[in-house]
Amino acid sequence: MKVILVDDEWLSLRYLIYLLQKEAPDFRIVGTCSDPSTLVEQAARLRPDAVFLDVHMPEIDGLDLARRLKKEVPGIELIFVTADSQYALDAFDLQALDYMTKPVQTDRLRRTIRRLRDRRPIV
Repeated sequence: MKVILVDDEWLSLRYLIYLLQKEAPDFRIVGTCSDPSTLVEQAARLRPDAVFLDVHMPEIDGLDLARRLKKEVPGIELIFVTADSQYALDAFDLQALDYMTKPVQTDRLRRTIRRLRDRRPIV
């Protein structure tokens, strides 16, 4: 499974990389992005199965970015990772697979990984 991780906070991004490598070594992190302005182009080129996306970022919020991603990469799975629970309903209106709050807890990430695997089984 190919994933891209998006967060403007370097420490949060590094922590998510660490957790995913530990809990889902079969997932391939094909890109990381701390500058949201480059994400849509990167996703169009790399064609990830899923994106782990922060909501609060400079220039554009993750919800608007997710709308752009869904147009550019149809079928991409959206997993929001944010410090704010207040945007969960908006995220699910975009058919998000999941919504995790920071700091990401290992058990919660495991459930998200299971959901991704159920939705996109490896053939």
